[in-house]
Amino acid sequence: VLSTSYLPNESFEAGLLDGVFLDHYRFYNASLFSPEKYFSSLDEVNTSNFYTSASRCSDYPPINSDSDARDYARHFPEDVDGVESYRARNGDLKFRGRCADGVWWLSPACRANRSKCIPWISTLGYGYATIWHKITAFNMAVALASTNNWVEVIFSNRVMQYAWMPDATFAERNLVQILFPRYRQQEHRDGLF
Repeated sequence: VLSTSYLPNESFEAGLLDGVFLDHYRFYNASLFSPEKYFSSLDEVNTSNFYTSASRCSDYPPINSDSDARDYARHFPEDVDGVESYRARNGDLKFRGRCADGVWWLSPACRANRSKCIPWISTLGYGYATIWHKITAFNMAVALASTNNWVEVIFSNRVMQYAWMPDATFAERNLVQILFPRYRQQEHRDGLF
């Protein structure tokens, strides 16, 4: 089983026409490229029913995981707006990812200008633990969201997405895998994904 991030073939093909290889993480570096033009904008993605049968952004893992948020903050201390503290019901001070609008967690590369963000969709927070780190470490302008109606959202928009293979759900989308650096055991053990 291969679970990772993918993009729709139509975005990939459009990028190729311009000499932009969207199947490689380096072409998402917001300081060098503007890959958002090959994807739907955040405003084009209808989020009105994202949470009819799911929770809000700050309620799904790892965004709501105190240990994952602390781990993120430890690896990316310069991203002071990426996490927030709050009081849990028992009074404990906890940390979680900050989702300003309740739907999207915006990477540092597009937080100041959300029109640069590429939507990345998952369900139940799958794939978040790794993509959260990758988009920050590689300066990718990406916004994360999770929804129970992710299949509908993915088929009606040009978005990056989490998926696993073999899974026939998105077979007709002809997905293209986004290639990231190889797995490094020590970094993974240190919580840097």
